[in-house]
Amino acid sequence: MRHRIRSSAAILVAALGAGSCISVVFQPQWGGDDSDCSELVPFRDDWRIELETSFPLGEITTLQIGRREYMENFANRGDIEVLYDRDDERIAVELRRFTVAQCTEQALEQFSKMHLWAYATAAPPRPFADMPGGAASATTCIPLVATEDGAVYPDASVEPPPWRDGCRVHMYYDGKVEPVRAGADLRVHLPRSYRGRLEVITDDMDFESDYPLRGDVTIDGLCGGGSLQLGSGVAQVKLCDDLAISSTCTEDQIAACDGYTVDGAPAPWHPDCGCDAFDQLTVVTHDAAAADITVDVPGDRWITAALENEASGQVAGEESACPVTVEGCDEGCALEQDASAPWAARVVLNQPSAAAGEGGYGVDARSSRCALVSAVDGPSDFEDGVEPAPARRGAIKLCSGCL
Repeated sequence: MRHRIRSSAAILVAALGAGSCISVVFQPQWGGDDSDCSELVPFRDDWRIELETSFPLGEITTLQIGRREYMENFANRGDIEVLYDRDDERIAVELRRFTVAQCTEQALEQFSKMHLWAYATAAPPRPFADMPGGAASATTCIPLVATEDGAVYPDASVEPPPWRDGCRVHMYYDGKVEPVRAGADLRVHLPRSYRGRLEVITDDMDFESDYPLRGDVTIDGLCGGGSLQLGSGVAQVKLCDDLAISSTCTEDQIAACDGYTVDGAPAPWHPDCGCDAFDQLTVVTHDAAAADITVDVPGDRWITAALENEASGQVAGEESACPVTVEGCDEGCALEQDASAPWAARVVLNQPSAAAGEGGYGVDARSSRCALVSAVDGPSDFEDGVEPAPARRGAIKLCSGCL
């Protein structure tokens, strides 16, 4: 008889090839020998830096992270974190692999096939060896090496090239088909001063009802426009304190709009002032998904936000509803929210003048559903055959200083 041990995690190390190794951290562990591979349990690796290189701010306009797909090899079913925490012009990318396997050996084999894939291309992702130019491609954003048998893999011994504009970051499973229970969390560190666009897509790993691992999104310090898409996870986005409402207008244009006048009277940001291209953050869920979404905006910036839980059949005041919450809406804040439909709201913060047209930095946050969702944070939450107690998701919040 096997006995499940919950008091501590186990750390196991196994060689995966010449000069490389990987440590697997998982819980719960099995007591005794697991060599018969008879039971499915979750495994998760440590965070590992897969790439670090220069990030020329003047050349990078867009960064894409994650991908959603089925029965292919580039599906992202894990957390995505983007942290604007670097004072230099460099980017670092980390992976944290996970899977559900019958034993340690099987988990290690799957982990050994999970790689960081990074190319600056609009074409659908393909295995390293099938990409145009292979390891020597001008669109490659990560060093690659070709083995004697023709296989191509990331090469950690080579200095990466400078990051390229439009580079996409995915997890690639080097096998016939990526297992439905496998994936990787992604963590990207960016310069604090990056003002380019950020695009993020992730999904859930909910194949097992007793281990529904949701793909959460955490963004800390976004200073440009962005587009985020997730399943029934949790999205937390903190905009930077010195947010510019437009990354495409010049400093002179913005200054001219700040000081614009009409017939000698101040009219800041009148529609004719010369800048009408505003940045926007969009956070949405996949169809039939229910996510909790929080957006933290600087309290002194011109913000226009549309927030909504789009589920039909909600009834105001009932626990089954998912109302929108706007914190600290007082001076300089205009809120439109019907008491009979509190799951939708429109908010304008710090409109510069009555003459200003509709604009400012845009926030559009929407959840497709308001529903009970079961979720685990990791292997320590796993209980064989027991579905975690669900909690309602679909709440949307706008705040200043809450994250």
